[in-house]
Amino acid sequence: MAQRRQMIEALARHSGQTVERIERDIDRDFILRGVDAVEYGLVDHVIESRQLVPVAVSPNGSSAAPR
Repeated sequence: MAQRRQMIEALARHSGQTVERIERDIDRDFILRGVDAVEYGLVDHVIESRQLVPVAVSPNGSSAAPR
């Protein structure tokens, strides 16, 4: 129970939500879409899209991002 209390307090501290709200929300499935997670205070922003970087694979099978 001590770990749960620490988690709740950390979530409340970093999200700006009350301890009571965090307790209520984590007692059940609480699914947030990106914008909702921002509004709740769990994330700073949502990445709309990302650019994929090609990876070169050497003959021995190891991979490395191009420079």
